[in-house]
Amino acid sequence: MANPPGSLRRQFRLQATRLVAGSWAVDVLLLAGLANQKILPLWFAAVYLVVGALVFGAVYAAHRTGLNETFPDPDLSLPQFFVGLMMQLLGFWLWPHAAYFFLLQLFSVFAFGLLSLGLRQYLALLVPSTLMVLFLVEKTGPAMGFALDSPDKRLLLSLTVVVGLVRVVGLAVVVGKLRARLANRNAALAESVRRIEELAGLDELTGLPNRRRLMGFITEEMDRSRRNGKPFCLAIVDLDRFKAVNDGFGHLIGDEVLRSFAAGLREAARKTDRVGRYGGEEFIIVLTEASLEEARQPLDRVRLTTAALHWEGPLTGLHMTASIGVAEYLQPESAETLIDRAEEALMLAKAAGGNRMVAAATPAGEMLA
Repeated sequence: MANPPGSLRRQFRLQATRLVAGSWAVDVLLLAGLANQKILPLWFAAVYLVVGALVFGAVYAAHRTGLNETFPDPDLSLPQFFVGLMMQLLGFWLWPHAAYFFLLQLFSVFAFGLLSLGLRQYLALLVPSTLMVLFLVEKTGPAMGFALDSPDKRLLLSLTVVVGLVRVVGLAVVVGKLRARLANRNAALAESVRRIEELAGLDELTGLPNRRRLMGFITEEMDRSRRNGKPFCLAIVDLDRFKAVNDGFGHLIGDEVLRSFAAGLREAARKTDRVGRYGGEEFIIVLTEASLEEARQPLDRVRLTTAALHWEGPLTGLHMTASIGVAEYLQPESAETLIDRAEEALMLAKAAGGNRMVAAATPAGEMLA
């Protein structure tokens, strides 16, 4: 799929093309300077200019229109690299006395290749390029170099070296900015993933942790209890006669009742406890580092808070209560067994008329009401 006009990848490709084209234009000026000193003919600088204009103009247009996405190499880095390489080797072969210029440009060509070439591509081009340079050095060695017998020639050499250094520094700056941008995008992506995971663990209606998230809480608390030996309790809280509210007032009113009930649970529970919606009108409270006796007071507060909820509109005068079944974790039982024991206690609470808390059987088989 083509990158949208504002995509980061497309912006980078356009920026890289402008950067390489600008560097090529500087080469043309240096070649014109060499031609002025009669080191090589002016026509080569003209050819260099035309080739660059055609290649980089076509590459830039392809990136702007999205045509580049139809090629196996959407960066179009290989044709740019190949043209740059061939022009330097051609100049080296024809005018070995100007070899210093073309060798320095080879370093620039490979440096710019770092912007888009993969490691395998880079190595695949580096090996034959090195062999060709060694061949040219061997064949033209005696003719390489020219006498720096004038200030202008010495200035050209100095400018060529300085331009090469500036390119390296410029590339370092570009790569540094890309790394910073990538780090920012990674941070934003990590935050997005965290937020998605957080939303995936929340109940849409009440905003409380959902069943999946609750199971994670229970597992964490079981692991903690096994490590430090401290108890914890799991309570299932169920709204009494909620079905009658749904049937009598409709599901929208029923949803509002659940939202208000969930808010009351959050308010009544201890700050260290985990509260979530288990399903339907059932909610779970994980009471951290609490025995059955220690769980009694906060759970009774939950029950009383529910009974004291004030209802308005069509629910004016409604009196809602909650039944609670609570079980203390008994090693090495599973989370499912712990929940089942709390469910059994909840059924006993509802069978007894509701609006009460019942604790699951202790190891001695006792039931705490």
